[in-house]
This record gives sequence, structure tokens and C-alpha cells, in this order.
Amino acid sequence: MATPQDRPEGAPGRGRALVIGGAALFFAAYAWRYRSYLIDDAYISLRYARNLVEGNGLAFNIGERVEGYTNFLWTLLGAAGMAVGLDGMLVWKSLSVLATLGILYLTPRLLSQPSAFPAVVWLLGLEAFAYWSTSGMESTAFSGLFVLAAWLAIREASSGRRHHSVWVCAALVLFRPEGPLVCALTRIAVWLFLECPEPEKRWRALRRHSVDGLAVAAVLGAHIAWRLSFYGHPLPNTYYAKVTGGPEQWNNGLIGLGQWALSQPVFALCLVAPLALLPRWRQHRRLLALWSMAAGWAVYVVSVGGDFMPFFRFFLPVMPILAAVASGLLALLPRRQLAAGVGLLLAQMVAGSLDEQSYRAFVAHRTTTVGLEVGEHLRRLEADALIAVNTAGAVPYASRRPALDMLGLTDAAIARHPVYVVSPLWAGHRRGWGAYVRARRPQAVLWYNAAGLSEPHYLGDHQLADDPYFRFFYQQKTDLLEPDAPDRILARFRGAPFGEPAGPSEHPGRHRAPDLGLSFEIRGDGATRRTAAREDSIQLVYFELRNDAAQLWPLVPEASDPHTTPNVDGLLSAARAEWRRQFAPGDPAARRAVHDLCEKARRAVVRGDLPAAKRLLSTAAASNGAARSPLVYQYVANLAAMEKDLFLAVQAQREALRLDPENDLYVRNLRSLLLTPYDEFKAAGEPSR
Repeated sequence: MATPQDRPEGAPGRGRALVIGGAALFFAAYAWRYRSYLIDDAYISLRYARNLVEGNGLAFNIGERVEGYTNFLWTLLGAAGMAVGLDGMLVWKSLSVLATLGILYLTPRLLSQPSAFPAVVWLLGLEAFAYWSTSGMESTAFSGLFVLAAWLAIREASSGRRHHSVWVCAALVLFRPEGPLVCALTRIAVWLFLECPEPEKRWRALRRHSVDGLAVAAVLGAHIAWRLSFYGHPLPNTYYAKVTGGPEQWNNGLIGLGQWALSQPVFALCLVAPLALLPRWRQHRRLLALWSMAAGWAVYVVSVGGDFMPFFRFFLPVMPILAAVASGLLALLPRRQLAAGVGLLLAQMVAGSLDEQSYRAFVAHRTTTVGLEVGEHLRRLEADALIAVNTAGAVPYASRRPALDMLGLTDAAIARHPVYVVSPLWAGHRRGWGAYVRARRPQAVLWYNAAGLSEPHYLGDHQLADDPYFRFFYQQKTDLLEPDAPDRILARFRGAPFGEPAGPSEHPGRHRAPDLGLSFEIRGDGATRRTAAREDSIQLVYFELRNDAAQLWPLVPEASDPHTTPNVDGLLSAARAEWRRQFAPGDPAARRAVHDLCEKARRAVVRGDLPAAKRLLSTAAASNGAARSPLVYQYVANLAAMEKDLFLAVQAQREALRLDPENDLYVRNLRSLLLTPYDEFKAAGEPSR
């Protein structure tokens, strides 16, 4: 039997092998769970890649030059796969898996001591790392390049010879805009802690770094020159859309840092604990070099306001670095390193299981899958019909229609509009310009997410809700998209992360999220409470441009002057003149029948039986073709105002005026509905009389 002395140096014992095996099983289970998960933003880049392959250039909309992606090299890799007939998303997911394997290979090699093997365990025990390992985003590949750049820089510092880290840095600057920062962080950290203290290496290494820096700067300069010539700006459009500056941006970044620290407390501790080693820094130079890379990156993440994506995307690049730092700190313990490491690992895994990131990842995935279905549904529109969306990935990609990103990621005008929301945790979702969106005359407008919403959510949504021209020219529509596998269980969650059922339900304990195409079944109480998310129909809510908009649209002002007072009176006068030319009297007998139904509906309202009133008015509207009675629509407008449904009230009151353009009461009612601020209407919402 082999004794500990006979065992090769650095070979894990049985306990270590069990820890590695357990962590690997944990990682495999989560990687399998998330293997098919999608993220909406990935489809923005995929749309650019598809347009490039189809001969339309690196463009989001054909004929428009806006750099709405932040992953130039990644987009080209996806395009290369599509050019040879492969699925672009599958190519990206495969590359993410390869990058994951590379990270697992390189991370323990960032430290020289044999005990560096726990670094792999730290990564395998991280649900966030498993999630991103099969992602279609460039995040894992970028993280792999970060680790590779750090490892090669350390090797060069140790040997004094080049190990091609300059080529990795060149790839980094083409991968993401933060690439130059990664190159600077790795080189500065290595020079300060590993090369500067040794006089024979100091100046020779500085010259090498300077030459490499010039080479990387040349690559970056060439890319910026191309970007200026093609897109007209030195930075990606996403920078202008997301980075608003100001103290609230730092505040958002600090909130994101705190959330990450609660989810990954051991890694957060590794950002602070190495400070205690600074008085004896010469004994821990390699560990402190790695720590300074991670600390520098964390400062950057906070400075740009963090990120909204699940599982802390912006912290992913330094998770392998921090795993190595954690391993190095663990090696400093005098004894019981394995027990301490297992305890800390379990603490981190428990902390990660208690946060809401798995729920947020599922919502992001459902938003994307719903977006793909909604996009397919919108392909019924004309090929040149413009759609306006807030989720600019899956819906535009699947629809193959020109798309206006109301958050500005792929639209230069909105990205540079100086108005934005000051709100915590809205990184990348602050911009908006409702008047500009309306002036572009999109055929369909979707508020909030991929399936739309009847209530405004983002800044542009609220501005459109308050825009009288938008209210006049757009009508709310609802389509129901049936699921492929109704009632199929898609995921299970602890507790009730989607909220409690609101109001009575056909099935106690179940409620729906129609914008996500889900229904939820909640069982148990307290600690045993569980939620099962099932596939259900998707309720698509959107605002469609009216068919009669063409004649009256010239009265709408451009979006260039935000202080222009809406000329609602002029618009209504022109509309009445147009409707007078279209006026035709209805059949008296049919009108009497419709009015009888309206009277019954009025009595139902007096009784408080609103469902009966709705049914009667629906019947009256369906039989109003020959009657051409405005009264039924006036009643619908009153009922909609009672229920504070502004767009239905506008639509009905507009129709009443169209059928009776001489009615001054209808004019006053419609004018009030067009000009009343949205929030004021929702708060008061008294019916017109």
C-alpha cells in the first residue's frame, strides 16, 4: 500500500479526489440544466452576423450603419459558422464550452504551488460559471482570453522570454471594448509585483511591455479607424446608450457589487483579504499580482454601473482569477486546508443557491424564446414594415423586419439623446425618446419585453403613453400565441419567485404570466414551498399604426423639437373634415336594435354588473355595421374610462367621433383623452359624461 511519502508530489489524496468529483457532478448538473438557455442580447449580434453573411454588411438594419454589438471578433466567428451552413448560436455555444475547458485547464496554473488544484474546485462549484459555460454570449470566451493573457504574462515574467501574450492581447481588443483594459491590468500587475522588484528584469521587461503595447495599440487603432470609417464613431453605439455617467452610475455599480458579494462571499472576501499580505508582499508576489488584476477589474465594473444580466456577467472574467487567489490564500493556512476549503466552498454554494439568479436566468431565457415566437408571428407584416421594441434581439432576428430599438442599443439617435432615467439597477435600460420613435412611424410598437405590455415600463414607453399623437394614430392589439406543448413543466423553483396568485383563479394555487407564456403552480408552505413553471399561451400586446393614418400624418410634428406644443385642436379639425367626407347615415331599424343593447348595458353598469355590460356592448359593436351608431362606442369609451383603460377609451371615442363628426361632446371627450397625462388618467380616470 502506498504511503503518503510514496505518493507523487501534488497528487490529490482520496479526500481531494472526492471533493473534485463532487464539484464536477455539481457543475455537470447545472451545465446540463442551462445548456439550452438563451439570452436576448446574443441575437443582436447574431442578426449582425446573418446580415454580413447575406451580403448586407455588419448592420442591424439593412442600409443603416450603427454598431449595436460589443463583440466584433465573436460576431465574425458566428458569421464564419453561418457562412459554412452551421447554426450561429450552436457555434457560439460550442465555443463557450471549449473556452470553459480552457479556463479549467489554465486557472490552477496561475499559481505555482502544488496546492493550486482547489482553484478548479472553486470554479466547478460555481453555478454562475456553469450557466455561462453554455451561453451564446461572448462572456466565457472573453474570460478565457483574460485568464490566458494573465497566465502568459506570468510565464513571460518568470522566464524573461516571450510566450505570445501579445497576440492574446490583440484578440482581446477585438473581442470587447474592455480588451485594452485587460491587457493593461495583466501587464501592470505582473510588472509591479513580479518584474519591477528584480533590477535585472525591471527595465528589460518594461521595454518588452512597451513594444507589445505599441503592437496592441496599432491593432486597436486600426480597428478604431475602421469603426470611424464605417460607423462614424470611435466607440460602439452601446457605450453611448448604456454609460450615462454621474453618481447614480457608481451607485448602481456598488449595488451590483453588493449583490455579487452576497451570492459569492468567498470570492468577495478574496478582493479584500490579500490587503493583509501587502506588508509582506515580497513573499506573495504572484498571488498579489493576480489579486490586483481582479481588484482593478472590479473597480471598472462598479464605475460603469454594473450589468443587468443574470449570474453577474461582468464579474465572470475575474471569477477564475479569484478562484486562483482563493486557492493561494487557502495554502497559507497552517493545517486542515482541505477541511477549510470544503467548508468555504459549501458556504459559497449555499449562498449562491439562496439568491435569485437561477430565477432571473429562466426569465431571461423565456423572454428570448417568447421573442423568437413573437418575431415569427410578426413576419406577417410587410417586408419593409418597421417594428419598435425594447428587447432588440430575438424579436427582430426572427421577424426579419426593420427594427427600432427604443432603448438605443442599435439606434444612434436614442443612444445620444441627453434624456435618461435616473434609477437603480437599470443599467442599459435608461435611454428613451418617445417622440422620435413615433416620428419614425413604426407599424407595430411593443412596450416592455418581447411579448409587449399594455402598461408603459421604460422611459420611451412612458413618453409614448403621454404622446397625444401616439394615442391618436395607434391602437392597442392583442394576439394569443398557442404553445407547442401546453402545460409542460419547464422549471421548478423554491418558494414563489413569480409572486402570488392575484384574484380568483380556475385552479387554486395557479396563476399566469402571459407575457412569458407561463403558468405557475404553487404547492406547500413555508420552507417546503415550491413553484412549477408550466408552458402556456403567449399574450402578445402591441400598438399598431391605424390604416387611416396616412391622410392625417402630415399634421404630426417632427421629433427634433421636444418643446413643441401638440396641436391637438388642429389635428381634430382635420380629422373631422376628413370624416365628414366619409359620412354615411346608418339604417334606422338596425340603429334602434343597437341602442336597445346600449340601454341594457347602461342598466348593467348601474347594477354594477360590468361583465354583463361588456358582453352587451360587444354584441352591439359586432352588429353595428349597418347601424353606424356612435352611441355604442361612446358607451365603450365610458366603460373603458371607468376601468382606466386609456387606449381603449381613446380608440372607442375616436370611432364615435368618426361616425358623428359634428358632435362637439365627442370632440371635447376625445381632446381630454388625448391630452390628459397618462399617470393622471390612471389615478383619476373618471368616465366622460
